[in-house]
Amino acid sequence: MTVLGVDVTAIRVIALLVAVAVIAFIVGNTHRVSVNFFTIHVSMPQWLALLLTCAAGVLIGVIAAGGRGRAKGTPQQ
Repeated sequence: MTVLGVDVTAIRVIALLVAVAVIAFIVGNTHRVSVNFFTIHVSMPQWLALLLTCAAGVLIGVIAAGGRGRAKGTPQQ
């Protein structure tokens, strides 16, 4: 299916829904929290801690996936 010239797949729709849910969750959590990581102790807004955690998860997922994505020019099945 194509919407406004963009190929819309189920994966893209799911990714968009997850992104909207993450953003809504982050915006709803604005108070300050103390974050302790081994010997590092910082105080920051909870939305920032959640955003950094989400970004770290995405980065780890991309690194773990490595080159397992489909090759450019390969048609989808």
